[in-house]
Amino acid sequence: MEKKIEDRLELYSEIYQKAFEKALKVNPNNARYIASEIFKEIARDMRSELISKLQRENGKNAGTKAEDLVETEDKGKINGNGDKPKEENTDPATVKQRYALHKFGIENVPESLTKKEASEILNSLVCFSREGNREAVNEIVERLNAIDELKTKTNQTSKIAL
Repeated sequence: MEKKIEDRLELYSEIYQKAFEKALKVNPNNARYIASEIFKEIARDMRSELISKLQRENGKNAGTKAEDLVETEDKGKINGNGDKPKEENTDPATVKQRYALHKFGIENVPESLTKKEASEILNSLVCFSREGNREAVNEIVERLNAIDELKTKTNQTSKIAL
């Protein structure tokens, strides 16, 4: 059993190392984050392939039956993985996310911002901040504040026109 664990550890180490090397060439400032995301996707793909292979070996259909699909939709799941459909995945950003965005300098966080969007923005900001890339953090904050200013001006103009 130890040999199997060692082999798997070696495989995962090689995958991460290759992902990191490629990410380093593309974006040296954000290489760790990019490598981690690539690694996660590859690991998911490997698990999916393994599950499909095991299902085929056990004689199960690789495709989903209509009854199973209806049952999983009723439970709010897709393919049994527990994720909500994209249409339903619109929960608003949490108070903590909004607070963190304000701490980074984003002036007005829109009410329509979703948890997922806030999470993606915060991941980028935190990653750049950890690497000491203050210019990238400032650039993101300035862009988001500029978008907010543009929306505010557009709303004011449309109210005046009415």
